[in-house]
Amino acid sequence: MEAKVSIIIPVFNAEDFILRCIQSISKQNYKNYEVLIIDDCGTDDSVRKVQEYLEENTSFPCVIIRNILNEGPSRSRNRGVQQASGEYILFCDADDELSSEDTVRLLLNKLLENSVDFVVGTTKFIKNEIEVDNPYHVLNNKKDVYLNSNEILEGFFSGEWAVTPWNKLYDKNFLKNNNLSFLPDVLHEDEFWGFETAVAANKIAFINETTYTYYSLSNPTSITGNIKLQNYIDLKRMLFKMMKIAYEQNLINESEKTLTYLQNFAINSILGKLVQNYKTWKKVYKEISAEFSQYNFLNQKYFKKPPFIAYQAYRAKFDHRFLLYKKIPKVVAKFL
Repeated sequence: MEAKVSIIIPVFNAEDFILRCIQSISKQNYKNYEVLIIDDCGTDDSVRKVQEYLEENTSFPCVIIRNILNEGPSRSRNRGVQQASGEYILFCDADDELSSEDTVRLLLNKLLENSVDFVVGTTKFIKNEIEVDNPYHVLNNKKDVYLNSNEILEGFFSGEWAVTPWNKLYDKNFLKNNNLSFLPDVLHEDEFWGFETAVAANKIAFINETTYTYYSLSNPTSITGNIKLQNYIDLKRMLFKMMKIAYEQNLINESEKTLTYLQNFAINSILGKLVQNYKTWKKVYKEISAEFSQYNFLNQKYFKKPPFIAYQAYRAKFDHRFLLYKKIPKVVAKFL
């Protein structure tokens, strides 16, 4: 019997995109799959459109699972995994689509042929209805299969693939055996998910064929399109969790790039985005400094400068309103 793939789609206010998404799945050449729509209590007609589609396409193997309250994509995906009957898990966002009729078959064949924990596909990036190059979503893997955790960590901490859960096919046993689930009640949950799956994996694979189409900010209600202070509070929470895992599993010694990854995450994803407000920036800077000190990580100098002086260096690199913005790179480099 062919292996079964469970495709999990959290849906919240995606009425303009959801049919495009499920129609791309219905065209798949590989037919042993199920679709789990997680209705996250949106206020539009997303779910009604899915129901109408199912009434007209009765053979489409789809189940709608309703959250009692709006719980966000993390809990929705976790619920999908819990109720999935397939041996393999594929996440898809409601405003994206599978770009190839062979997506499921390609990902599954690669996973089974190499007995890996998960396989990563190639993404097409669409912005304003035009395909564009996006370095973050380009695969930079050194070979088709990484055979051990050291290779995986080196690749992940070097940014060879995106942290996003979609366009990756996971062995459900890998997720369950490692107690992997999405961190609830946070924004940007992908960051921690990508870290945890990379740390837990022993073998992964990549394919060069385009398997997924990502539409940048096509959904104005998406979290990605609405950045607020809470986003950075959640990113700080994830940074501290990643630091704790890195310390407990001795990842700093196993991969020299681990510390660089954590530092860059703190600098570029958090502190560099908070330069509009010194009071907020100073508070977060001190918290991050204390956390790095707690674990005795090397190169603590990055977060040991006097806050006001460090703040000016951050402004020179990240704040376009600042008089010295990008004008003192050598000085800034000493601090960042």
